[in-house]
Amino acid sequence: MRKKFAILLIALTALLVSATVVQAMRAETGYRWCDHAAPFDFLFGNLIDNHQQTKLLPDGKLIGQIYIQFTGEEIDGIPVAVRADCTDPNLDCRVGWLVTGVPMQATLVQKGPRKWLVDPAKLPNRSDFSHFHWVGSPMKPCGLVLDDGVTSVTYDGYLMKRTAVTEFYWFGGSGNEDHNGRLVTPGIDSHSNIVTSWDYTNDGSGDHGGCSHEDGGHDDGDHDEGGCSHDDDTGCGGH
Repeated sequence: MRKKFAILLIALTALLVSATVVQAMRAETGYRWCDHAAPFDFLFGNLIDNHQQTKLLPDGKLIGQIYIQFTGEEIDGIPVAVRADCTDPNLDCRVGWLVTGVPMQATLVQKGPRKWLVDPAKLPNRSDFSHFHWVGSPMKPCGLVLDDGVTSVTYDGYLMKRTAVTEFYWFGGSGNEDHNGRLVTPGIDSHSNIVTSWDYTNDGSGDHGGCSHEDGGHDDGDHDEGGCSHDDDTGCGGH
């Protein structure tokens, strides 16, 4: 009787392990870069599309993944990551964050580090929605403008909650070589690029005013940073 029970226990354990492996493989497959194949077929229409795969839900929210590229370097034993270009088949494109997004409008009030002004009354109840990214033009961040010569410019986009899936030092995209990076740990990433108020008497070149949402710190590069060199005139201001 004991022998039969032991055999049954071994069989059940093997079945459970097998099911767990299959589930893990399915999760891994679901996060693969598939060039925006359905269902993760939402496009922002700008630079982020080469390192994001998200899908639009019936309620208007987004869910999906933001991808990163490990450089092969380490800081204190922790791998260094930069913004990925998943359209390059030679790069090892990995999921860095799982994201959930809600529609939002924001006004760019500072370009370096980038800060977006949002209406606090329109923020989700949960404070972990803290990162804004615009939809449509410009293609690259260098094309963003603070005003149109008369008034501030408001952009449509999504406010995202980002959940890191692994630990890495984040150095963002090209043009961030002077930054020290920041440590990203598994779990909710509260690093914010939004503010809920802004002192328009500052010159917009530094973090001199405003009240940052959840994170008052310096923006040391994010997944939409960089993308424009001094010789690059094609990416700024259009698709």
